[in-house]
Amino acid sequence: MWDGPLLAECLRYTHLENPLWHHDVTPRIECDGYPTYQLASVVDDHLMQISHVVRGEECLPSTPKHLAIYNVFGWDEPKFAQLPLLTNIEGKKLSKSESDANVGMYIKEGYLPEALLSFVALMGWGAPMTIKNQAFTLEEMANAFRLDKVTKGSTVVAPGKLVFLNKRHLSRRPDHGAGWVYEVVKPTLTEKFAKGEECDTYEGGASILLGAEYVKKVYALVYERLRKHTDLPESYLRWQPNSSRSGQLECPVTTLLKYFGAIETWDEININNTIDATWAGVEGKDQVHGIFKKKDLLMSLRVCVCGGKMGADIGKTAEIIGRAHVIARIEACLAAEKKYVEMHLD
Repeated sequence: MWDGPLLAECLRYTHLENPLWHHDVTPRIECDGYPTYQLASVVDDHLMQISHVVRGEECLPSTPKHLAIYNVFGWDEPKFAQLPLLTNIEGKKLSKSESDANVGMYIKEGYLPEALLSFVALMGWGAPMTIKNQAFTLEEMANAFRLDKVTKGSTVVAPGKLVFLNKRHLSRRPDHGAGWVYEVVKPTLTEKFAKGEECDTYEGGASILLGAEYVKKVYALVYERLRKHTDLPESYLRWQPNSSRSGQLECPVTTLLKYFGAIETWDEININNTIDATWAGVEGKDQVHGIFKKKDLLMSLRVCVCGGKMGADIGKTAEIIGRAHVIARIEACLAAEKKYVEMHLD
C-alpha cells in the first residue's frame, strides 16, 4: 500500500494533495457491522463503474479518504468534481428545514420542470451567452455544459431568475402554456369556487370560473403580468363587490352602465368606443368638470369590474368577462359605493 502523499486530480480545483491521509483513523465499519458512508459510497461507485463523482464542495474533505480506499483495494479512481455551495439571498446555506431546497414546493407553485432544470444548471455555471438568458432544452444544456466553467465560489439561489426562466419556457409552449397553467391552477380554483362562493354574478356560477376556456382566455390576457402562474386565481379570477370610494364618479359610471346595455356587439372595440362616448358626454358636467379626468373614469370602472385599480386592458377584460357579468359587477359596485357614502355621512 502506498504510504506517501495522496495526489488526486480534481476537475475544478486542478489537484488535491493530502500528505497525512494514512493517519486518518475514521472508522469504516460501525459497531453493528454496517459500513459507514465513507466506505459504502466508494464500494457502491466502484461496483456501478462510476467514472465521475460530482458532488458539493462540502464533501471536499472526504475525497482523500475515499481515494485512500480506492488505493487500498487497487481500484481505478474516478474523476472528482466539487460543485459550489448553494446559498440563499442572505448568504446562508440552503436549509431543508426552511424549504429552501424543496423541489416539490416549486412544482406546486407552478414552475415548469424544464425551467427548474435550467435554473439549477445555471447555478454557478458560466454558460455561453447564446443560451444564458434563453429557454434551452435538456439536450442543449447537456451539449453545452462544461465542469471547468463552474465557478469556485458560492452561488446565490435567486428566485427572480426562476421566474424569468419560467416565462421563457412557457413562451415556447403552445398558447404560452395556457393548457398546462390551467391544470396547475385548477385545484386552487376548485377549492375557492366549487362551493359557489364569489360566483353570484355568473350564470352557471362556479362552472364558468372553473371552465378551461374562461381560464385560458384570462391567462392569455394577463400572463405577461404574472410573477408566477399560481397567482392567477388570486389576482385575476377572484372578484368581490368593492367601492371605488369616489362618489363624484357615480354620474359617469351610471351613464356608462346604461350605454353598455345598448351595445349590439360586445367586443373590445365597441366597449372602448362606448367608454370614449361616455366621457365625452359627461366631462363638462359640474360633478366632473375640472376635477376628474378620463383616467379616473377608467380606474373607477376597473375597480367595479376587476375589484382593484391594477389590471390588464379594461376593454379586453370586459369582453372576456361578458356584458351580463360586467353590468352585474358595476351595479354591485355602485351599491357598495352608496353604502360606503351613507356610512360616512352618519
